[in-house]
Amino acid sequence: EEWGGIVQYYGKPYLPIYESSFRKLGSPPKSKILAVGDGMHTDIKGANAAGIDSVLVHTGIHRDYSINELQKTLKEQNISPTYTVDRFTW
Repeated sequence: EEWGGIVQYYGKPYLPIYESSFRKLGSPPKSKILAVGDGMHTDIKGANAAGIDSVLVHTGIHRDYSINELQKTLKEQNISPTYTVDRFTW
């Protein structure tokens, strides 16, 4: 970009990776898709941009944040998980 070239971003949180995934799933209604991840800046931000629901797993990479710190950071950065869970297990 700095040199004037064309750059295409592909991967979370950029929309093309989500659009590709939707097509691979047969283009279901977005209301039937749930993104689950532990990264607010990748997983949840990308889900927000793609218009799908999301679950932020708190004990992942943001485990050192208290729940209050996490909620404050999410609000400040305009990142909105649909749900937040402490951990994700089978």
